[in-house]
Amino acid sequence: MHRKQQTLSIASALLVALSGSFVPIAIQDSSQPYRGVSGLSISTLPMAKEAPPYLRDFSTPLTLEAASALAIDITAHRRLYEKSPTEKRATASLAKLMTAIVVESIADLASVVQVLQEDLNGVPTPVMGLVVGEKISIESLMRGMLVESANDAASVLARTTAGSQERFVELMNLMAGAMGLRDTVFKNPTGLDEEGEFSTADDLSLLAEESLRYEKISKIVRLKSDTVTSSDGTIIHYLRNSNRLLEDPRVEGMKTGFTDQARGNLILLIAGPPGHLLLTVVLGSENREAESEKLMKWILDSYEFD
Repeated sequence: MHRKQQTLSIASALLVALSGSFVPIAIQDSSQPYRGVSGLSISTLPMAKEAPPYLRDFSTPLTLEAASALAIDITAHRRLYEKSPTEKRATASLAKLMTAIVVESIADLASVVQVLQEDLNGVPTPVMGLVVGEKISIESLMRGMLVESANDAASVLARTTAGSQERFVELMNLMAGAMGLRDTVFKNPTGLDEEGEFSTADDLSLLAEESLRYEKISKIVRLKSDTVTSSDGTIIHYLRNSNRLLEDPRVEGMKTGFTDQARGNLILLIAGPPGHLLLTVVLGSENREAESEKLMKWILDSYEFD
């Protein structure tokens, strides 16, 4: 199926589910792996040994303490590194990439919604500081969710775009199924620890690739900081990305995550040598930035890129 048609089909599936009359919609042949931005399934990407990029020195090993990790060259369709890429792990705030995809698929980002008390009840940090009664645009909430990793923003987005958090989570899992994320289950729009919620480095790399197809998401995940306001301009929210690696000019952006169960998670979008876009996923790390930086350095030092 043509990529644009597939995206439209997925959006149609979400809208059907949102209408309350869910009917399973065939996005693609379920026997075939989902193909992401690169045009290839992550599960079928070969290790880069004989085709560019290729290892210059096999004697340089890489040891990571993270529970799971993956690095791919999106441009050359090659795996560059993997460690337990199919191990099921808690997603933490990496789940917010799926939340953003669902929102951008079904909502008018310019529309203004109102924050209710129920949106804020029991919502832990990080938050962007939304106030009960505040009116704010969907896009501003998206920015808060992806830059600040704001849980209050994710909560408001779920209720206002799908009617309830429960219905929104149904849409998240419908989208996951349509994308072929076979080892992923979402339980809430924030990624907070909840029994039965998990994904893998393989699936999360596909999710990250897919999110780059969405214009607003692709721009927001590259921001180091941002400022948004309520619709009347009286409430100002200053947003700051916790990913210190965004100070590295090679790092274009992506998403952080941390919970007690997940530990440190981090997806990086990296500008490699000219013509190469790289993606790394590190899950279950006690020092996600240091290990992601170590992985990035190893890739750039160890591989020859044409």
